[in-house]
Amino acid sequence: MSETAAPAEPGHLSTPVPATMPSAPTGRVPGSLVAAVISYLILLLAFGALYFSWPALQTRLPSSFGPIPLAVPWWGALGAVIGSLYGIFFHNQNWKCSYDIWHYTRPLVGAAMGMVAFFAYLLLVAVSGSKASPGGSIAYYLAAFVVGNSDALFHQLIQKISGTLFSSKDSAPAPTS
Repeated sequence: MSETAAPAEPGHLSTPVPATMPSAPTGRVPGSLVAAVISYLILLLAFGALYFSWPALQTRLPSSFGPIPLAVPWWGALGAVIGSLYGIFFHNQNWKCSYDIWHYTRPLVGAAMGMVAFFAYLLLVAVSGSKASPGGSIAYYLAAFVVGNSDALFHQLIQKISGTLFSSKDSAPAPTS
Protein backbone atom coordinates (compact mmCIF):
# COMPACT_ATOMS: atom_id res chain seq x y z
CA MET A 1 0.00 0.00 0.00
CA SER A 2 1.48 3.33 -0.96
CA GLU A 3 1.39 6.30 1.35
CA THR A 4 0.95 9.97 0.62
CA ALA A 5 1.45 12.92 2.90
CA ALA A 6 -1.76 14.36 4.29
CA PRO A 7 -2.11 18.13 4.23
CA ALA A 8 -0.95 19.51 7.55
CA GLU A 9 -3.34 21.39 9.77
CA PRO A 10 -2.00 24.66 11.13
CA GLY A 11 0.12 23.83 14.16
CA HIS A 12 0.28 20.12 13.33
CA LEU A 13 2.90 18.07 11.54
CA SER A 14 1.89 16.05 8.50
CA THR A 15 1.50 12.31 8.98
CA PRO A 16 1.56 9.72 6.18
CA VAL A 17 -1.95 8.57 5.34
CA PRO A 18 -2.68 5.40 3.37
CA ALA A 19 -3.54 6.30 -0.23
CA THR A 20 -6.76 4.26 -0.02
CA MET A 21 -8.41 6.81 2.27
CA PRO A 22 -10.77 9.18 0.51
CA SER A 23 -9.06 12.41 -0.42
CA ALA A 24 -12.21 14.43 -0.93
CA PRO A 25 -14.27 15.76 1.98
CA THR A 26 -17.50 13.86 2.54
CA GLY A 27 -19.56 16.50 4.34
CA ARG A 28 -20.13 17.62 7.88
CA VAL A 29 -18.96 15.98 11.08
CA PRO A 30 -21.50 13.39 12.28
CA GLY A 31 -23.45 14.64 15.28
CA SER A 32 -22.87 11.34 17.08
CA LEU A 33 -19.12 11.90 16.82
CA VAL A 34 -19.36 15.43 18.20
CA ALA A 35 -21.51 14.11 21.07
CA ALA A 36 -19.04 11.30 21.79
CA VAL A 37 -15.99 13.57 21.88
CA ILE A 38 -17.74 16.17 24.05
CA SER A 39 -18.89 13.32 26.33
CA TYR A 40 -15.29 12.13 26.60
CA LEU A 41 -14.24 15.63 27.63
CA ILE A 42 -17.02 15.93 30.21
CA LEU A 43 -16.23 12.49 31.65
CA LEU A 44 -12.51 13.20 31.89
CA LEU A 45 -13.07 16.57 33.56
CA ALA A 46 -15.71 15.13 35.90
CA PHE A 47 -13.41 12.28 36.90
CA GLY A 48 -10.57 14.72 37.54
CA ALA A 49 -12.79 16.99 39.65
CA LEU A 50 -14.24 14.04 41.54
CA TYR A 51 -10.82 12.57 42.21
CA PHE A 52 -9.47 15.79 43.71
CA SER A 53 -12.60 16.73 45.64
CA TRP A 54 -13.45 13.33 47.11
CA PRO A 55 -10.70 11.99 49.42
CA ALA A 56 -12.38 8.57 49.64
CA LEU A 57 -11.83 8.09 45.91
CA GLN A 58 -8.16 8.97 46.27
CA THR A 59 -7.73 6.29 48.93
CA ARG A 60 -9.62 3.64 46.92
CA LEU A 61 -7.81 4.17 43.61
CA PRO A 62 -4.13 3.34 43.31
CA SER A 63 -1.87 6.36 42.83
CA SER A 64 -0.03 4.49 40.08
CA PHE A 65 -0.21 1.52 37.76
CA GLY A 66 3.18 -0.02 38.41
CA PRO A 67 5.65 2.77 37.72
CA ILE A 68 3.10 4.95 35.86
CA PRO A 69 1.36 7.65 37.92
CA LEU A 70 -2.45 7.51 37.56
CA ALA A 71 -2.53 11.06 36.17
CA VAL A 72 -0.28 10.22 33.18
CA PRO A 73 -2.89 8.30 31.12
CA TRP A 74 -5.52 10.84 32.20
CA TRP A 75 -3.45 13.73 30.78
CA GLY A 76 -2.73 11.72 27.61
CA ALA A 77 -6.45 11.08 27.12
CA LEU A 78 -7.25 14.74 27.78
CA GLY A 79 -4.68 15.84 25.19
CA ALA A 80 -6.19 13.43 22.67
CA VAL A 81 -9.72 14.69 23.26
CA ILE A 82 -8.58 18.31 22.90
CA GLY A 83 -6.87 17.30 19.63
CA SER A 84 -10.08 15.68 18.41
CA LEU A 85 -12.09 18.78 19.24
CA TYR A 86 -9.59 20.89 17.31
CA GLY A 87 -9.97 18.61 14.28
CA ILE A 88 -13.75 18.67 14.54
CA PHE A 89 -13.87 22.47 14.77
CA PHE A 90 -11.27 23.02 12.06
CA HIS A 91 -12.73 20.51 9.57
CA ASN A 92 -16.43 20.78 10.37
CA GLN A 93 -17.48 21.75 6.83
CA ASN A 94 -15.05 19.50 4.93
CA TRP A 95 -15.15 16.32 7.02
CA LYS A 96 -13.59 13.04 5.86
CA CYS A 97 -15.57 10.12 7.28
CA SER A 98 -12.43 7.97 7.19
CA TYR A 99 -11.33 9.76 10.38
CA ASP A 100 -14.47 8.89 12.40
CA ILE A 101 -13.01 5.77 14.02
CA TRP A 102 -9.80 7.67 14.78
CA HIS A 103 -11.76 10.23 16.80
CA TYR A 104 -13.88 7.60 18.57
CA THR A 105 -10.73 5.84 19.80
CA ARG A 106 -8.66 8.93 20.65
CA PRO A 107 -8.98 8.85 24.46
CA LEU A 108 -7.67 5.28 24.66
CA VAL A 109 -4.91 5.88 22.14
CA GLY A 110 -3.98 9.16 23.82
CA ALA A 111 -3.77 7.46 27.21
CA ALA A 112 -1.48 4.78 25.76
CA MET A 113 0.69 7.36 23.99
CA GLY A 114 0.88 9.37 27.21
CA MET A 115 2.20 6.32 29.05
CA VAL A 116 4.87 5.79 26.38
CA ALA A 117 5.78 9.49 26.68
CA PHE A 118 6.21 8.97 30.43
CA PHE A 119 8.77 6.22 29.82
CA ALA A 120 10.44 8.33 27.13
CA TYR A 121 10.76 11.16 29.64
CA LEU A 122 12.34 8.81 32.17
CA LEU A 123 14.75 7.58 29.48
CA LEU A 124 15.64 11.15 28.56
CA VAL A 125 16.32 11.98 32.20
CA ALA A 126 18.44 8.83 32.63
CA VAL A 127 20.48 9.55 29.50
CA SER A 128 21.04 13.17 30.49
CA GLY A 129 22.21 12.21 33.97
CA SER A 130 19.79 14.50 35.82
CA LYS A 131 17.42 13.31 38.49
CA ALA A 132 13.63 13.29 38.02
CA SER A 133 11.21 13.17 40.89
CA PRO A 134 9.22 9.94 40.44
CA GLY A 135 5.53 10.83 40.69
CA GLY A 136 3.99 14.24 40.83
CA SER A 137 6.28 15.87 38.28
CA ILE A 138 4.38 18.25 36.05
CA ALA A 139 6.79 17.40 33.24
CA TYR A 140 5.32 13.86 33.09
CA TYR A 141 1.80 15.22 32.74
CA LEU A 142 2.75 17.83 30.18
CA ALA A 143 4.59 15.23 28.09
CA ALA A 144 1.55 12.92 28.24
CA PHE A 145 -0.82 15.73 27.23
CA VAL A 146 1.32 16.99 24.34
CA VAL A 147 2.02 13.54 22.93
CA GLY A 148 -1.62 12.48 23.41
CA ASN A 149 -2.61 15.55 21.42
CA SER A 150 -0.32 14.95 18.43
CA ASP A 151 0.12 11.63 16.64
CA ALA A 152 2.89 13.12 14.52
CA LEU A 153 4.84 14.17 17.61
CA PHE A 154 4.36 10.69 19.08
CA HIS A 155 5.78 9.08 15.92
CA GLN A 156 8.76 11.47 15.99
CA LEU A 157 9.35 10.55 19.63
CA ILE A 158 9.31 6.84 18.78
CA GLN A 159 11.80 7.38 15.95
CA LYS A 160 14.15 9.34 18.21
CA ILE A 161 13.94 6.71 20.94
CA SER A 162 14.59 3.95 18.40
CA GLY A 163 17.61 5.83 17.11
CA THR A 164 18.92 6.36 20.63
CA LEU A 165 18.43 2.78 21.76
CA PHE A 166 19.36 0.88 18.63
CA SER A 167 22.06 2.91 16.89
CA SER A 168 25.66 2.09 17.49
CA LYS A 169 28.06 4.86 18.50
CA ASP A 170 30.58 3.43 16.03
CA SER A 171 28.27 3.59 13.02
CA ALA A 172 28.99 6.45 10.68
CA PRO A 173 26.22 8.20 8.75
CA ALA A 174 25.65 6.96 5.22
CA PRO A 175 27.52 9.00 2.61
CA THR A 176 25.43 11.42 0.59
CA SER A 177 26.04 12.34 -2.99
